[in-house]
Amino acid sequence: MRWLAVRNPRREAGRLSVRTRLAAGIVALGVVAACIAQPPQETEAKWVDAEVGRATFTALTVPTPISTANCVTTPGLLGADPRVTIYWRPPASATGYTSANAEYGYVSGGGLIPVTGPLLGSVATTGTPTAYTTVVGAGLLGGLLGGSIVFGIRFVGPGGWQSSWLVATATMGLAGTNPTCTLSTRPST
Repeated sequence: MRWLAVRNPRREAGRLSVRTRLAAGIVALGVVAACIAQPPQETEAKWVDAEVGRATFTALTVPTPISTANCVTTPGLLGADPRVTIYWRPPASATGYTSANAEYGYVSGGGLIPVTGPLLGSVATTGTPTAYTTVVGAGLLGGLLGGSIVFGIRFVGPGGWQSSWLVATATMGLAGTNPTCTLSTRPST
């Protein structure tokens, strides 16, 4: 009797799979061994570019308004209607700055803040770029009875850049006695 050998396809497929895996592992070990024996060489790269660029930059300085006369504090009847008058203009070397570029502010909490909305009605500016007159009325000076207020004018230039403030500090005693006004400048913050 003859015995026939029957092949088992599953068993052969498993052997091929093991053999394939073993061969792949040997190849991978060979690549790793080759890299360890001879690591990649360093190279020096040189960059050469004949293009050259040139530019000129100019810093923008927004001019600070300057006074043309001392400011004046007018108390009104018994200090009930105080007004501060400020005489100012742009510096002669500044071109393109007018009262339309001016921003007004008052001190609140230690810093000058811009006047906006209803309080802006308390500020009136007249004149030309050679001589402006700004009058600050009672709407902003209500607390001036026997005290002081700090009011400022500055220019706002292109891009929102701001000049320093031209500052008027107005004081008066109770019932409008001894009114004074002094001018100074303060940097914008």
